[in-house]
Amino acid sequence: MALEVSILKTIRTSLGILPDFIDFDAELLISINSALTAVSQLGIGPEAGLSISDDTATWDELFDGVTNIDAVKSYILIKCKLEFDPPGTSFLISSYDRQLNELAYRIMIEVDPDYVPAE
Repeated sequence: MALEVSILKTIRTSLGILPDFIDFDAELLISINSALTAVSQLGIGPEAGLSISDDTATWDELFDGVTNIDAVKSYILIKCKLEFDPPGTSFLISSYDRQLNELAYRIMIEVDPDYVPAE
């Protein structure tokens, strides 16, 4: 199975939506762009940031020299899941929040190996 290169189609599929089912695109694009802003602030992506408007935007547009690509994809997926289709229990929400915090830390280490979190 080939890896999906479209950011929007990857997120659709990961959320259990068929890759070409566009009925939720307006909501998904808001969530994806919010997550892209967050990873931009972590140091991932073009200097000016990245905002997508359709399924033609690719992961390659986001990644430039980043080696821990799956952590960034996971971060974006979890952010989108929490906004678009949040779990029904506080336990799962807490679990996702912990995953986001760990992924953010690992992404920051990837971007700046000398990163030391503030206490």
